[in-house]
Amino acid sequence: MRCVNGLGLCLWSAAFRERPSSSRGLTLAELLVAIVILGIIASLAIGQSLSVLRREKINSVALALAGWMEEIRNLSMKEVKSSPTEGGCIITFSSASSSITGGASLASVPSNCAPRDNGTTSSGGSFLLPRNLSATVTTGYEQTSLTGAPTITYTPRGMWIPKSNATGDLTIKLFLDQGGPMRCLRISQTLAFVDIGSLSTASSGTSCSTASYVRF
Repeated sequence: MRCVNGLGLCLWSAAFRERPSSSRGLTLAELLVAIVILGIIASLAIGQSLSVLRREKINSVALALAGWMEEIRNLSMKEVKSSPTEGGCIITFSSASSSITGGASLASVPSNCAPRDNGTTSSGGSFLLPRNLSATVTTGYEQTSLTGAPTITYTPRGMWIPKSNATGDLTIKLFLDQGGPMRCLRISQTLAFVDIGSLSTASSGTSCSTASYVRF
């Protein structure tokens, strides 16, 4: 080794050349482990995002339907007739079904009780599934002695009369066919209050009796 400008520079130069490098690349095994870990994290994040998206979609349907029914209830108070057995507004629901797509009608009222069209969920006296839902919805109903699709007759006093022979609270079940939570709209037997309940499970046989409800 030749030294320039004295012994000190020579020793320093040799030490610098002989010092092992502190940085090195990833081995193939380490790279594969990192890819697997990133894949697991990504799949968990995507699954959680899809779950939140399904929940928000069914929430939007339940809230829109509850608001539509409440608007009709308010309109029924203007439909006063001379006969105490007449007047009010009648909501007729569609039969329980699966795979209902966006834009399909879930319920309807006569033209004199039709809320103002909003271009999305209320049109021509019908309640429609949001057109941009990008999912299918399954519906079902629970009420004592109910046969077929239910009806709700809102009276001018803000009360309601169920379909003939049916008694008790009426519950409307809503959930997405692709999975996700169930939403239950319960119309109380006496004052026609609408409560919205939620269940984590979702199937046509699931009962809303154990749902946790909040007042709309």
